[in-house]
Amino acid sequence: MTHLPLRPAPGKLGEPTESDPIMTADLQTITTRATTVGVLTIVVGVLVALWVVGSRALFGMTGPVAVIMACTLAPVGLVLQVLSGVWLRRALALGHRIVPVIVALSFSATAGILFGLTVPEITGTGPRSLFAPAGDGFALEMSTALCNPLAVVYLGTSIAAAIFARLALRTPRTEEAHDFAS
Repeated sequence: MTHLPLRPAPGKLGEPTESDPIMTADLQTITTRATTVGVLTIVVGVLVALWVVGSRALFGMTGPVAVIMACTLAPVGLVLQVLSGVWLRRALALGHRIVPVIVALSFSATAGILFGLTVPEITGTGPRSLFAPAGDGFALEMSTALCNPLAVVYLGTSIAAAIFARLALRTPRTEEAHDFAS
C-alpha cells in the first residue's frame, strides 16, 4: 500500500520554500484548517454512531435493539466516518476538491440522527420509539416505516463519503479547493 505524503515536496507546484515565509504561513493555515475539518468529521461520526446506539436509552427505552445496533450498524458507520475524516483531512491539506465529501457526510449525519429518532425499541410494554413514546397508533407505524430507509441512507451516504474522500486524493488540485482551504 502506497502512503501519500501529507504535502508535496517544497518548491514543487508553487509550494513554499525556506526563503518564502508568506507561502509557509499559508501552508500552516491550510494544514490547521484541514486538521480541524478532519477532526470535526471524526467527532461527528462518533457522536452519530453513539446516537444510533443510545438515543432511546437516553429517554428510558432500553431493550435488545440497542445491542443489535451496537454490534452491527454503529461500528460500520463509525469506521466509514473515521476513514472519511482521515482521507478528507489529507485531501484538504493537499488542496483537492472536497465538496462531494462534505455533502455526503452531511446527508449521512442527518440520516443517522433521524434514524436514531425513529428506530423502535422493544420494551416491556411493547415497541416504542422516540417519535411514538406511547407505543401505539399511527406514529409508531410511521416511525417503523421510516427507520429502514433512513438506515440505508445513513450507510449509503457514509460509504459514498468514504469513496469520495479517497477519490479526492487521486484528482488533480483545483483553484476552487485552494480557495476553500485558504
